[in-house]
Amino acid sequence: MMSTLLALAGGQFLLLADEPAGLVLFVYAAVLIVIGLVPIAVTRVNEPRIELGRPVSLRQLVSISPLGSFGVFTAGMVNGAFWGMAPVFGLRLGTDEAQIATLMIATILGGAALQWPIGHLSDRHDRRTVLILVSLASAAVAAIAGIIVDQGRPGLVLVAITYGGLMFSLYGLSVAHANDHLGPGEVLEATRGPLRLYGFGALFGPVLSGAAMAVVGPVGLPGGSAAVLIASFLFGLYRMTRRSPPPMEDQSEYVTMVRTSPAVLKMYPEADTASEPAPEPESPTQP
Repeated sequence: MMSTLLALAGGQFLLLADEPAGLVLFVYAAVLIVIGLVPIAVTRVNEPRIELGRPVSLRQLVSISPLGSFGVFTAGMVNGAFWGMAPVFGLRLGTDEAQIATLMIATILGGAALQWPIGHLSDRHDRRTVLILVSLASAAVAAIAGIIVDQGRPGLVLVAITYGGLMFSLYGLSVAHANDHLGPGEVLEATRGPLRLYGFGALFGPVLSGAAMAVVGPVGLPGGSAAVLIASFLFGLYRMTRRSPPPMEDQSEYVTMVRTSPAVLKMYPEADTASEPAPEPESPTQP
């Protein structure tokens, strides 16, 4: 995930390589994709043997962890709004390509910087508390960004760093909370559900943010994101009244999740070690 975030941050500089409306930037993207395929195509390492676990449907996942499922959906909405509408947001503010790239880079690097400390807290405290506090803090920072935009004050880049650090951790926190309620052998099969929920959220996020920006201007992006995050915070408070937290020793470990195919997690040998039976002791060999 760190590699992904750093590459995403560096990729923003491609905005400065040519006119965004031209063909050249798409050619650069195609070349980078081909370069990325080269080490996969020439590797001599065999792919890991993938064993299927017990299937977990999306309905089952929502029933098992309503807060984790809702958290993933709202994470998709605010992340999708950022990726889809942040450049439009910058243009509506009258900034040039360099300033838009700087704003995007600041948000992404903030996400990379705060993943580990937030994950560290969630592994040692009630993860629901960390999740709802991060949601509330993200909403507050988004509201501050809206005030800065509305009043034309400086400091938007600094706010973007904090917002990125909080916003990008919501998906990992939500998935980790859902995993806390899954049994051995269910974690890998359940990864499809969060990805689907995240995708639904990422689909609706830019649409709703775009509609808000059409009505109230650029402030609609941070304002709409703040509203979604407040909804996540309130739902988290409600869920804390409905269920006790799992024992700390039973909590899964926070992992900075890559929001891509679940095949990536199946290639990670420690993704679901609880599903593997303990090795039987070897019998002593006879001389």
